[in-house]
Amino acid sequence: MLQVNGLTKTFGSGSNKLQVLKGVDMNIKQGEMVALMGPSGSGKSTLLNIIGGLLAGDSGSIVLGDKKYGTKNPSSVVDVRRESVGWIFQDFHLLDNLTAVDNVAMALELSGMQSHEAVQAAMVALEKVGLG
Repeated sequence: MLQVNGLTKTFGSGSNKLQVLKGVDMNIKQGEMVALMGPSGSGKSTLLNIIGGLLAGDSGSIVLGDKKYGTKNPSSVVDVRRESVGWIFQDFHLLDNLTAVDNVAMALELSGMQSHEAVQAAMVALEKVGLG
């Protein structure tokens, strides 16, 4: 379950200050599907980056499973990113010097899987999507 309460985020300062999230509240139950929709610049990516632990909110709270965060520094919620959040980026975010298998395996290794197991799992996953 994901619970977001009173989440705010502001960028800039002084006359260049822009509040992109203004007290966002939402609850998403396990198994529920949600689409975030809105025009460019409306805060969708900012919200997802805060929920995913890549960016700290200014105020408010987030509870994802048994983990509570929201305004914490991204380096303090590494376990949230490793254990609870999956990303499909609009851009690839691959390392050019690694093969497709190595790019996929690296994420598994960072999650604690042994290297040889990660390579095997990566090959199976790539086969399933026609990239093996």
